[in-house]
Amino acid sequence: MPRLVHDITAYSFYVTHDVNRHGEQPQNNLFRAATAIRLPVWLVLPLLSFVLTYLLQAYGDDLVNLLLQTLFSTQIYKAVTLGFLGYLALMHYYTEAFVWAAGSPLRRYIRFSGV
Repeated sequence: MPRLVHDITAYSFYVTHDVNRHGEQPQNNLFRAATAIRLPVWLVLPLLSFVLTYLLQAYGDDLVNLLLQTLFSTQIYKAVTLGFLGYLALMHYYTEAFVWAAGSPLRRYIRFSGV
């Protein structure tokens, strides 16, 4: 349940930031490409994160094991699903500690009440 609450809250922050920053004029290639295919700005980040996570979970371990088996005649079980995705989750929490801190450039695209 804490992870669900965190993810819903985080997506609301990131989507609000993306809409405020890229809504009128896309500022990077990802949002320019999304605009070119008429994908709404508010859908880009959630869709991209779900698709990448699915692909890594569905095919990542098999790809890593194919490479390891071919190059080193060994396998590492759950290297991607536990190792890499776990590492990304920990880095996500670490970076959030300072990304949204007062004075961060990202905060100019989100209004915090009382701040």
